[in-house]
Amino acid sequence: MSEIINLSPRETKDLIDNNISNKDFIILDLRSKAAFQKKHIQNAVHLDYHADDFDDNLENLDISKTYLIYCDGNAKANITSEMLQDLGAKNIYKLDGGMIRLYNEFDL
Repeated sequence: MSEIINLSPRETKDLIDNNISNKDFIILDLRSKAAFQKKHIQNAVHLDYHADDFDDNLENLDISKTYLIYCDGNAKANITSEMLQDLGAKNIYKLDGGMIRLYNEFDL
């Protein structure tokens, strides 16, 4: 089983910067559509945790890719990371503290 790696805001920014042109690096934003539209990490893919088709959309992700997952805090990202892990994904990173913590350190 793979390990879910929790990242600080600095580690998250470094991971994003180091993978800017990596087509196999996917950033998943689990927040509401309104929150996503207001502000999100550049190149993030919106996957609304509360959408009716969330489970189906998650199951359709390519588990061979590397994922960075975030929400507002930790709860949705924790659950989603474990779901992706159960689906067989091997490269899972999670922004510890979510966008709230990231916004406090960086203006992305």
